[in-house]
Amino acid sequence: MAIKVRLGKLKLTSRATTSVVEHVARNDFVAVSIEVRHVAALETLETHPGDPFDRLLIVQPLVLGVPIVNANASFRPYENKCIF
Repeated sequence: MAIKVRLGKLKLTSRATTSVVEHVARNDFVAVSIEVRHVAALETLETHPGDPFDRLLIVQPLVLGVPIVNANASFRPYENKCIF
């Protein structure tokens, strides 16, 4: 998120770290670390968005069997697995 903010692709009302901590606590989210199995899943990803971070964000929930929560247009090929 911090990278997206610096690039002007994401607008936040507070610092990215503060925003993440607040959203995780408020929504009872669980932070997910990048694991080898997530990286391995990149080989079988059907459609590859240009952004490498987006690719990781797509494979993590697919591997974990949970929905993807994202409003990014590059996630549209995974619409049936997304919450927009």
